[in-house]
Amino acid sequence: NGQVRTMKAKYKNEAGDVEVIRPLVYVREALNRQFSYESGLPVINENCPACFEGPKERARVKKMLSKEEGENPALFHSL
Repeated sequence: NGQVRTMKAKYKNEAGDVEVIRPLVYVREALNRQFSYESGLPVINENCPACFEGPKERARVKKMLSKEEGENPALFHSL
């Protein structure tokens, strides 16, 4: 549909009885990965529950965003 949407850092589920807080939403994936390796923590690649057959759309969007960020370095901070 041509829109880029992200999950909010803090939101309520549809029923309104659970508040979801994503504490690492503003931390870059590469920084998380580096910290995990340096700390001896396991790194699980593409742990998306919707990607049973393999990351397709998610990988495509990551590649597209990476390309766009190369042209516009402020992109990450504006999402």
